[in-house]
Amino acid sequence: MYERDVLYAFSFPAYFDHGVRHYLLAQYNLSRHVDLWFRWARTDLTNQPTVGSGLDETAVPHKSEVKLQARWRF
Repeated sequence: MYERDVLYAFSFPAYFDHGVRHYLLAQYNLSRHVDLWFRWARTDLTNQPTVGSGLDETAVPHKSEVKLQARWRF
């Protein structure tokens, strides 16, 4: 499923197992020339004690990501 993302980016997260995924996307216009985007996403798995594998493995059943983008127009 496609998720909205920051400007000029796209997101097609890989869904597997059982759980919930949610995200928050915010855009703020600081001035006529400066725009900000903020995106926070989290995946909660209900049937696994860990997420990831190898060096990417975490000992909790959730994973979060944060993106911040700024645009300055001339």
